[in-house]
Amino acid sequence: MTRLAQTARMLTAADAEARFDWDRYAAEQCAARDDFTARLDAAEARNARFGTMLDNIAAGLIAGMEEGCA
Repeated sequence: MTRLAQTARMLTAADAEARFDWDRYAAEQCAARDDFTARLDAAEARNARFGTMLDNIAAGLIAGMEEGCA
């Protein structure tokens, strides 16, 4: 193989490696979105449990105050 042909093959291979892989990029973006959505759902569930706990504490305090005033 001539030196010119070798150089052409090397450039072709380098060009193929340098091309942006849009399919992989799209898959990574979808995975990142799914991960973010899962984390957001988990945070919302934690916030709902915390809100319920605060409601129960407030109800207990109010009931205690009503008993003390009766």
